[in-house]
Amino acid sequence: MKKVVLLIMMLCMALTGCQKTPDKSSVVSKADGLSEDVIAEPLANGEKRTLDNPEHWKINDKRSNNRVTISADLELGKIETGNLPVIEMKNHELEQKELEKLVLYFSGNNDLYVQQIYTKDIYQKVIDRIENKEGTYGDTTMWTSHQELKEALKTAIKLAPDILAEPKKAEIKFQKIIDNPAFTAAQGWAGGKKDEQDSDAKNYFSVDVGREMTAHIDAERYDSKLGNSSKFSWMQGADIVEAATIQKYKMQCKYQNDAGLDTSGYTEGYSALLSQYDACLDQPGIEEEEGKKQAEQVLQDLNITDMVCSSSEKILWFPKGAFPERDSLGFWSDHLWLGNLEEAETGYQYIFSANIEGIPVKQVYGTISEKTIESYTPPFPVEEITITVTKGGIRSFDWQGMTEEVEQIAENTELLSFETIQNQLLDQIFYWYSQQGQPVNDTTLFNYQIISTELEYTYIPAYKEPKNAWLVPVWVFTVKESAGEVETVQNLSFVLSALDGGVVGRTD
Repeated sequence: MKKVVLLIMMLCMALTGCQKTPDKSSVVSKADGLSEDVIAEPLANGEKRTLDNPEHWKINDKRSNNRVTISADLELGKIETGNLPVIEMKNHELEQKELEKLVLYFSGNNDLYVQQIYTKDIYQKVIDRIENKEGTYGDTTMWTSHQELKEALKTAIKLAPDILAEPKKAEIKFQKIIDNPAFTAAQGWAGGKKDEQDSDAKNYFSVDVGREMTAHIDAERYDSKLGNSSKFSWMQGADIVEAATIQKYKMQCKYQNDAGLDTSGYTEGYSALLSQYDACLDQPGIEEEEGKKQAEQVLQDLNITDMVCSSSEKILWFPKGAFPERDSLGFWSDHLWLGNLEEAETGYQYIFSANIEGIPVKQVYGTISEKTIESYTPPFPVEEITITVTKGGIRSFDWQGMTEEVEQIAENTELLSFETIQNQLLDQIFYWYSQQGQPVNDTTLFNYQIISTELEYTYIPAYKEPKNAWLVPVWVFTVKESAGEVETVQNLSFVLSALDGGVVGRTD
């Protein structure tokens, strides 16, 4: 898996959720599943309605003796929509014939091989980098985590084979998980929730493509006993680095500098490295529109007709040998130190998802605070297909959260007033601030600037069917948090159901 270990920021708190009964009836509190004031008369074919949001949204709300300022100054314009339905979805069980179709499309005439297991020398290389304080492991603020990782690797190396096994051809069929106790031990150092997997169930498929093994395919089949979802991914080369990932790490470096943290010179070197990645991203590559056409052709070839491009992002793609492989050991941030930028190709990553009346269905994660009254945790991820394209062609295809429609719960719905949503948002932001535990005599000023607002669709749990999900309209707000002289601590996401104001939280 792609393992990104983030610097733990001083002002971040754990995300938790409390669910109590709100005064207003919620989406899932009525016997029929939807409260009567939510259901609206369907609009005629082609008819539109205008939402009640301000065209220019400007607020400046001060709280906690003026130590907290929540502001917005955004051009929202007129937002027109057609019918806004509620639709029930369920997990789709990936079938054998579907697996075969996908594998054959992406592997072509190449043979398939059983994925090989890392040998002892691979584990030793990471241990050596930690001990020599190379790359990411030179960050003194993360010393404890580095030592925990090293101990896990020392345990793992005892379980790893000495030499690579002979290549073994694979068949296109679901199998049990490949037994790899060394890799499991190496990944266990960080704790946390592990993927639901059953070593005895034949729900998995993992192969390398071609004799040179320059591409890889993974697939998983939904099993109600596991609580997983069907997915399929193919990737050529070693890995893909998104522009947003580089910006995230640059923000962390800036935070360390602004907070005056002593990193023994590490931050300066890391900032310089990230600037090199930025410069590489600016190099000419495939035109964005041309890449999109190629990505759409893949969907057409596979007869996937119900998805549209909802977003795109610039990326760097690395061929095999020019970057550690995606499922490598150690901190993913250390891979940046090992990447060969001269071999990288610039390109774009396109995300395709369903579209309801022109509104995209997206995987959105909201912040849940301890004082949150009503919150929803989606039962499974939103279905999305991510396709990566460079001048060299299609480089990856990743289909997550395969689903199918159960039924339409309501053809049209009535949204809460924007003023009600605004007040709920202000409360949620203040609840987040309150978790910081700022002392009464502390004069640090906290600023929360709302920098974007979007109306989208996402999942909440289905009424009386917890394994299913409802697609509902939501407001998605991005908020920049600042504290004192630290200009940007982090960007926070708040996702509110447009039907009842409930907070939609993380699925992990």
